[in-house]
Amino acid sequence: MSPSTSIMKLRSTCITVALIAAVSLLALIPERAHAAIDEVENNNSFEAATPISMNQNVYGTIDSSDKEDYFEINLPTSGTIKITFANDRFFKTSWNSRIGMDIYNGYFEPFGDTYFHYKNVSVKTTKPESFTINLKKGTNYIRVVPNSIVTFDEPHPYHFKLSYVVPGTTIKKVIPAKKAFTVKWTKKSGAAKYQIRYSTKKSMRGAKTINVSKAAKSKKIKGLKSGKKYYVQVRAAKKIGGQLYYSNWSSKKSVRTK
Repeated sequence: MSPSTSIMKLRSTCITVALIAAVSLLALIPERAHAAIDEVENNNSFEAATPISMNQNVYGTIDSSDKEDYFEINLPTSGTIKITFANDRFFKTSWNSRIGMDIYNGYFEPFGDTYFHYKNVSVKTTKPESFTINLKKGTNYIRVVPNSIVTFDEPHPYHFKLSYVVPGTTIKKVIPAKKAFTVKWTKKSGAAKYQIRYSTKKSMRGAKTINVSKAAKSKKIKGLKSGKKYYVQVRAAKKIGGQLYYSNWSSKKSVRTK
């Protein structure tokens, strides 16, 4: 036998042994091994809840082997909390599928819940949905769980965010002036500042925004075009736990400069 023939047989034997070893290893892998790879967080109980913060985009994944996720939020003060939830991937189905979000207090007692419904969904990401709930200062828990006759066989990502709801203000009046206008609004208790925005478009596209101190209740906007119609809105900002939270913008008021 020539040296080249011996080398070829040796290579063939090595490849065969390697393939047998690989098949043996694959046989040892559990059926649900994909869950360990796709699992974003290991938080399937109150004790293992993932700590989160206000205004943080929180990401998670659920599937048939990871059926619930727990999150822990420590609130600096009691208040009305807005929770915005987005379903990041779904499959098309005629079933009325839904994802549940349960809220618990620091004693693991149910405090409230909601469900986000999805039917005939075939887009990659659904529009964010939101709801509000009154929570007390201190530790609270959030549990995300599928609630549907449709099984989440594939890893199913989602994300949500919590923020305080700040009471909004209202515009009392807008007074026209030469190439200017003055806007007056209702002061809100506890406001850290106010913001005014104005635009020549009703959609508020391209609006300019101005910050105003918490003591103010009116502001004159100068340097505008003469005889032009402007739309105006005001909102309040409140500082909670060192962070600024904004109310919704007030209803629009229009004014035509002189």
